Amino acid sequence: MQTKLGSALMQSGEREEGVAHLQTAVQLDPASTDASYALATSLATLNRLPEAIQACEATAAADPNSAEAHNNLSLFLAMGGRVDEALWHLRTAIRLRPDFAQAHDNLAGILLLTGRPQEAAEQFQIVLRLQPESDEARQGLKQARAAIGGPAPR
Repeated sequence: MQTKLGSALMQSGEREEGVAHLQTAVQLDPASTDASYALATSLATLNRLPEAIQACEATAAADPNSAEAHNNLSLFLAMGGRVDEALWHLRTAIRLRPDFAQAHDNLAGILLLTGRPQEAAEQFQIVLRLQPESDEARQGLKQARAAIGGPAPR
């Protein structure tokens, strides 16, 4: 309830009140990845990235076996330039849930952006095995292969 209300308030422009409701949602259920992601996204929108990271860190700590919590945290860590930590959390998410296509895709994207196209290509290939219809992964694989001089995917 608090998460939906907070998100609705954010969308209507009542940002501080929206954040307050989202903070309440996280306090009521510290392991809720939905609530912490909504809070973190809202805080990042308000240029409060350190608080966004803290919200996701708290959720990952409350439920260290949640692949979603690690994946969400990685996004905000990467936004904050904490790439090595983001990579660690993505690999943790994948270890916890090997079929988590979004985590593989996020990992591939960061690897590609940090000059590791071979590793990125491997991750994009996993995404395409898990989600063959993913045009985003197909495009990412094409970019990775171009960076390493390999053949483009079909």
